[in-house]
Amino acid sequence: VTSRFALEQKTEVILVAVGGGHRDPVNPGEDRPQVLAGGDLRALMTGSDKRVAEEKLSLGQRAMVGVGGLLGVADHISRARALTRRWMPIGRRVAIIGGGLVGVELAEFLCERGREVCILEEGKTLAVEMALPRRWRALHGLREHGAALLTAVHVEEITDESVVYTAGDGERSTAPADTVIIAASPGKNLGLAEALEETGLEVHLLGDCQGIGYIEGAIMEAARIARAI
Repeated sequence: VTSRFALEQKTEVILVAVGGGHRDPVNPGEDRPQVLAGGDLRALMTGSDKRVAEEKLSLGQRAMVGVGGLLGVADHISRARALTRRWMPIGRRVAIIGGGLVGVELAEFLCERGREVCILEEGKTLAVEMALPRRWRALHGLREHGAALLTAVHVEEITDESVVYTAGDGERSTAPADTVIIAASPGKNLGLAEALEETGLEVHLLGDCQGIGYIEGAIMEAARIARAI
């Protein structure tokens, strides 16, 4: 979709729901092969970007992911749930940078599949986006699985075998990790909307492209816009 295309279609109203933008690397070592961001995980699961598999996986791992694609794992959630309990291209020790809703739910998923998980969150509270009963249950379950839940820490760098961080007292520590997953929230994604607005068309933004609101926020904004137009 481009501004020219929208004008050629004689569009009157455009709803932009393109999702959040890519987050620029902020920690030294984020370019290492064992470091995965949300987009990398989606690409590996769906096979949408072969470059990610080539950069992040060994030949054997790429073969296994290819088999999963042939079996249609990404097309059936029940298959994905079952097969990921047997194998994933994720190391045994996993450090998750970002302890919001995404990081905590990802930690639950990995703990249930036998991974040793450590969450590193810069803020003082984990999963502030969750409703309290859900949050209590999630954090309780993670502690029962032995997950390390570190808050008020600052990530310094990612090495081949760990994440180096500092706590409030400034002391440097390490979290051993075979795989590091970046679960920090993505940024805004306004490029297309701003280009369309320059044409004078009526443009509405919904979903995470204008700021993280998750499913509830996207549904509420969509309902408001639908009533307005």
